[in-house]
Amino acid sequence: MTDTQDLELDAIRERGWRDVAESADPAYRVLLASVRRRGVLEPLVVRALPDGGYRVVSGARRLQAAREAGCTTVPALVRDLAEPQALVGGVWTALTRSGVSDDELERVREQLAAAGVSEEDAGLLAGSLPRTAPGVELTGRAAAAEKRAPAWAWGRRGARRRG
Repeated sequence: MTDTQDLELDAIRERGWRDVAESADPAYRVLLASVRRRGVLEPLVVRALPDGGYRVVSGARRLQAAREAGCTTVPALVRDLAEPQALVGGVWTALTRSGVSDDELERVREQLAAAGVSEEDAGLLAGSLPRTAPGVELTGRAAAAEKRAPAWAWGRRGARRRG
C-alpha cells in the first residue's frame, strides 16, 4: 500500500533554502525534459503547514521542473516532520551532492540551531558536509573573477606559482 498523493502545485510552497535550480545546468535541463515527457516520477516529500498547504522537504528541483513544464499536480508523500527533521532530511542529500561554501556552511549551522538543534550538534552536522572547491560556486560554475587567482598564476598540475 502506498501513501503517495497527487497534490496541486499551487498548494506546495518552497522551503526557502536552495529552491531555485540553475536553469542552464545540464542536469536540470535533463530533469525538465523528463518531466515534460513523463511527468514527475519520483514523489516529492512534503509536510503539512498549520495554515494550510504544504512545504516541500525534498524534491525542490522536481517541483521547479513540474511548474516550468506546466504540470498542475505532482505525486507527493506527506510526512509529519519537526523542523530539524525537515531541514536535515530535506536538504542533506542536495548539500552532500554539491557541497557547501564557507558562507553557506554558516547559514546551515544557524538554521539548524534556530530549528532547535543544540549548538554543538548543529556545528557537528554542518561540519560533516563536503565543501565546494575554492573558486567554485554552489552551481558548479567558476566564481566571480575577483574571487579567484588569475589563470596565469597557476602552473602545471594546479600548483600555484610563487613570485
